Amino acid sequence: MAGEGVEQLQTYFGRYLSQFFYALLAPLTLFLILSRIELQTALLLLLAVPLIPIVIMLVMLVAKKLLGHYFAIYYGLGDSFLEKLQGMTTFEKFIRRIRSRRRIWTEKPNVFVKSP
Repeated sequence: MAGEGVEQLQTYFGRYLSQFFYALLAPLTLFLILSRIELQTALLLLLAVPLIPIVIMLVMLVAKKLLGHYFAIYYGLGDSFLEKLQGMTTFEKFIRRIRSRRRIWTEKPNVFVKSP
């Protein structure tokens, strides 16, 4: 069990922290390079780059609400289909029972009647 925890920490330090520092350093590096060329553009990008994850999160929230609504409809449709399917098997059993009773009454109608 302790080995699994160490592997998870290795994944955390190897992937997450490296990407985290890259995400912090990339906008600053972009700002430093572009500030030598044009300061206004560098400032605009420095302000706009942090907005990208925020916009992505907002889009994901809207998509989650829409997909949640559609999945609710799909789940309802699946439940309805399953209910109808189970009803069909019950109906088939009922029809078989009726047919077997009809067959009994038509093949041997005089079984329950005393003969004179």
